[in-house]
Amino acid sequence: MKSARNKRWRFVTAFVGLVISLTLVLVACGSSQTQSSTPTPASVPAGTLLYTYPGHTNLVNSVAWSPDGRYIVSGSGDNTVQVWEALTGKHLVTYSGHTGTVYSVAWSPDGRYIASGSADSTVQVWEALTGKHLVTYTGFLAGQDEVFSVAWSPDGKYIASGSDDQTVKVWKAP
Repeated sequence: MKSARNKRWRFVTAFVGLVISLTLVLVACGSSQTQSSTPTPASVPAGTLLYTYPGHTNLVNSVAWSPDGRYIVSGSGDNTVQVWEALTGKHLVTYSGHTGTVYSVAWSPDGRYIASGSADSTVQVWEALTGKHLVTYTGFLAGQDEVFSVAWSPDGKYIASGSDDQTVKVWKAP
């Protein structure tokens, strides 16, 4: 009887030790993620491929990290913009509002919105995690002025775009 009690006690002690160890590991992982949410495992050398996010059906022209490092957005020749969770690679949103190649993508400073510039002569702004369209800027010559770059102002109040009409345009952000 004493032997069975000792076996149970050793099992309980080992189980409690395992739970404490796992808790410490999870706390350590959680605290390191709060310091830097960008996925960079410390044990691999620089230049090591860490992640691949498949999903586009044509070349990828632009990528950008969200301001908090939790998400990645990409624009492609397949006329779409896609958003992924950076650490898991989980696909979150495909934005299909453009009718031409997407050349440029940019996150708003607060991480709520994405602006995308396209060969369809538009800059479009939409909610980053839902894909809900907010506004389309169309001050370009349709079919002639492809939008090759977009950028948010640091305060998030404006969006700048560059196109092949040899101009930079500044727009009031939504």
